[in-house]
Amino acid sequence: MFRVCVHAVDVKGKAADASLHIILHDDYGEASEKVSLHNILSANMTPGKDHVFETNIQVKKGLSKVLRRLELWRDKSEPLAQWFVEKVTLKGDESQPLFIFPILRWLKADTHYLFQNADICCPPQDEQLPEQRQIELEETRQVYIADATDPSLPVKAADLPDDEVFSNELKNTFDLERAFEKLNNRLACWSTDSWDSINEISCLHQALGMDEPQGVSQWKEDWYFGQQRLSGCDPTHIRLCTQIPDKLAVTERMLLPMLENHDLDTVISEKRLFIIDHYLLHHLQQCNGRVVCAPIALFFLNSERQLVPIAIQLFQDPGLRNPVFFPNDPCGVWSLAKQWFNNAEAQVHQALTHFTVCHSLMEGICIMSHRHLAENHPIFKLLAPHFHQLITSNKLCREHILQPGGPMDAVLSCGAGGMDTIIRRGLPLWRMDVEGSLPEDLKARGVFGSDVLPGYHYRDDGILVYNAIVAYTTKYINLYYDYEEKIEEDFELQAWASELSKSREDGGLGINGVPGQGRLSTYEHLVQVTASVIFTCTAGHAAVGGRAICEQYAFPPAYPTFMRGAPPSEKKKTKRRAIILALCLQGPRAEEDILQTLPDQHQSALASILSSNLCGVPKCRLGEPRVQYITDPSAINICFKFQEELEEARYLINWRNNKRVCPYTCLNPKSIPNTPFS
Repeated sequence: MFRVCVHAVDVKGKAADASLHIILHDDYGEASEKVSLHNILSANMTPGKDHVFETNIQVKKGLSKVLRRLELWRDKSEPLAQWFVEKVTLKGDESQPLFIFPILRWLKADTHYLFQNADICCPPQDEQLPEQRQIELEETRQVYIADATDPSLPVKAADLPDDEVFSNELKNTFDLERAFEKLNNRLACWSTDSWDSINEISCLHQALGMDEPQGVSQWKEDWYFGQQRLSGCDPTHIRLCTQIPDKLAVTERMLLPMLENHDLDTVISEKRLFIIDHYLLHHLQQCNGRVVCAPIALFFLNSERQLVPIAIQLFQDPGLRNPVFFPNDPCGVWSLAKQWFNNAEAQVHQALTHFTVCHSLMEGICIMSHRHLAENHPIFKLLAPHFHQLITSNKLCREHILQPGGPMDAVLSCGAGGMDTIIRRGLPLWRMDVEGSLPEDLKARGVFGSDVLPGYHYRDDGILVYNAIVAYTTKYINLYYDYEEKIEEDFELQAWASELSKSREDGGLGINGVPGQGRLSTYEHLVQVTASVIFTCTAGHAAVGGRAICEQYAFPPAYPTFMRGAPPSEKKKTKRRAIILALCLQGPRAEEDILQTLPDQHQSALASILSSNLCGVPKCRLGEPRVQYITDPSAINICFKFQEELEEARYLINWRNNKRVCPYTCLNPKSIPNTPFS
């Protein structure tokens, strides 16, 4: 007697109950008779939730107590209905273990399946069901097809595989057409007029029923502008400055008033000077006459251990019409310079840091994982939970948010065309072994040690999470690759890694810096690749998406995604003119100039609503996947240890946040989704 539990998590198509049929196989080649589980799959299940359907079955006495395989198929009475079954478990008497058969697929009405207990096979050449494995891989390659028609852009799915399609109810959670209908209703009360005052913008979040963004009360402060580089929605650009570039038209004499009586050489030697250079935006084509700057900014770590801006040049080429702005310029001019800088960074953030790296590149890796790794391959099982619904959500975003004339065209100064250019420029510069590895990225920017730049919350909290992911992947990989040569012998793994580094012109992903140049031969190589993918899909995305976006985008004066008019292009030339300019650009006049350049009421509301839709508590947190691919008891213990390490990181981050002026919650493990769409 066995107790059978069928774990189903989704249903789509025609609503109807369905029956399953199973045959059990033991270690000695004996098999049970066919057992029918009548109407065990219910059409009334709620998609997205784990539903367990249970029944008892009787098998012949000659069957061994050690079950090896499960043969499974469903009836053909309702071929249009499909169920996604996560696993089937069987439990006999107390002397028998729990048998777990991972299913992890939509059950087709005309297919017989064979599943092994715990269903892990590594390396693939030791597969006990090689024909089924190869057939399933070939079938998968027919539907997971990479589209690289434009090799200067990331690879995407040519078509949406049926296995990636949402059920009707799950689709409603990401029904963008319905969301935009509601959005237009909410925007109807907002005009295209400029705001009357900053205070009026400060009430926007209340009118939209949102929490108060962090920058509402602090947006004017230089220390807050510096902190945005360390814990804002794109904290990946700040670099240690060891030499001021020639294209930045500043001299030591200009900077001395901001250096607290230190000379420039001393500040550089003490590692207190930092720089951000958004050269990718140089000569970016204009969208409907909108201006996008390509700024360079210097930052100084002051005696209060605050990072503050000390010079901003808004374009790359120095000249009379491209002056450098300083904190001792008139308040209104300095505020405008900071806002134009943030506006420029918002273009890079959304086009490159967020969508390209965390969504598009990961979609390509997801496609290649399906094409080259069998579903029972341990690396597939390790990575697949972090790709859940990624292809579908990316497709919907491209069709409804990122297309010309869509919402992103309206809220980003560069528009959809500008995003496209930024992606083409930035994609070749991203390396898996540098930007895709948090420690190496920090080292490359000269900010790895906590003694270099205090208050760099993204680095300090991110390293905790990254190290936990590395420890998790290391233990998991060692479990299945008990000697290093096994990695080289794994032909599925090598084919997968080769596709990551192969050029897009040749059908690969064209990712630079893949360890081993696409030939994985060591534990270190495999850990680097898997840790990079998991971190990017989870913590990396949490740092630049979701809550991070909401905190910044929802209050335009602090981080405007859209600017009107032109940036300031003149500096004072005479003492008399300086006095007049200072009087004009203080108080009401300064605020009026700022309001004329910030997005209007309608654009501000649109940006705030879009950002708020990206916030919220993740449905599936890091380490707690929606669908559990890992069922091997030894691997499950490693997963439990991973959760314990994340809990330790959460405790330490909470302790840190109690002491921080600006708490940073983006990389608290409780706030990190398990996928870029979760």
